[in-house]
Amino acid sequence: MTGSRDNYEFFATLSPGGGGGAPTNASYVVIGLNGTLTAERVLTAGAGISITDGGAGGNVTIAATGGGGANVGTATIDFGSFPGSSHATVVVTGQAGIVAGSIVQAWIRPVATADHSADEHMLETIKVFASDIVAGTGFTVSAFNAGTLNEPPQDARAKDNVSAVRAGGPGRQDGLTGDTGGEGTRIYGQWTVAWQWS
Repeated sequence: MTGSRDNYEFFATLSPGGGGGAPTNASYVVIGLNGTLTAERVLTAGAGISITDGGAGGNVTIAATGGGGANVGTATIDFGSFPGSSHATVVVTGQAGIVAGSIVQAWIRPVATADHSADEHMLETIKVFASDIVAGTGFTVSAFNAGTLNEPPQDARAKDNVSAVRAGGPGRQDGLTGDTGGEGTRIYGQWTVAWQWS
């Protein structure tokens, strides 16, 4: 594409000689530098961009690659073996372009792991957050069980604390503790998370 001398003129390749050469008072965007030009700018692909030179008489194609390139990825977060935990983290590194003010998003991705099917990923009560950005390095993905159902409670008769009552400690006078309502919420095994930052 060419325009007036005040606009950029695009050249994929330039060959010296012939017809007096290119104007030296124009600005050019080029694929490679050429000693016969002045004030040229080299077209360079940034993150997530590809440039394909079709050669003399062809086209220069600029395209996005992978929906964000290195700024998108997946990781595996592990709550541990059964019965698991209510919280797990994974550290994502290798993100040279990330800065302290970058916006990072993370979510559960329904891709099967050794422990859980893709369907389980869609149904489980896991909330995922990204935090603790380290500029030029990466960030931390945290996952929490957001379920409100506790595990089955232990039978109060199995919590006999007569000795604690006799010693003046807490407890019911019949020597049995009350029903505590279960042991909280836990998830086990590995889950797939996806992330993106900008």
